[in-house]
Amino acid sequence: LTGNDRLVELGAELRRQTRLVGLVTLSHTVELEHSANEHHELLDLLEEGRGEDAESLMRIHVGHVMGWWAGLAEDLAP
Repeated sequence: LTGNDRLVELGAELRRQTRLVGLVTLSHTVELEHSANEHHELLDLLEEGRGEDAESLMRIHVGHVMGWWAGLAEDLAP
């Protein structure tokens, strides 16, 4: 959405490196649904030109994912 080819390639490389790590254990969980929702929020923020908010959410998102893959529980109640 930003037209930044370097950022797209970096994202693709990170996805290649982490794609399957822990994903099987997260399938059909509230955590995976929450993660997908964060992806949609990130895209919305980028589309709206709200880079600082996107950065903040990305930091939160990475923390969530690292914790979930490490088996750490988190309260995701709305």
